[in-house]
Amino acid sequence: MSVTFKVAGKSKSEIKRLEAQEAAYLAELHEIVDQIFNKAYEFEWSWHRLAREACLADGTVDRLGDRTTRYPLLRTVLKLAKAVKLQVSLTAKPETVKLSELLKQRKAG
Repeated sequence: MSVTFKVAGKSKSEIKRLEAQEAAYLAELHEIVDQIFNKAYEFEWSWHRLAREACLADGTVDRLGDRTTRYPLLRTVLKLAKAVKLQVSLTAKPETVKLSELLKQRKAG
């Protein structure tokens, strides 16, 4: 079974599947997010406390916790991992993450 992610904010005719490596990278980030929220639960932290410990906005953590963020930023995930003292290593990291491309698509959507 392969995981595919679609780019948000595009019409159906414009949607392109991400490359397998990028899809694996995003899937791995989501797995790490799950681990982070499990650690926060073990610490008995609220999402507000997690946001404060990671120096992030409450809304950012809320969207990750609710799983409404489909494309988490690596720097956000790393801040959260550091807050819960979780060692993170990515095996599926693509050679280049087209962050500017994703940000443009978010603004357009």
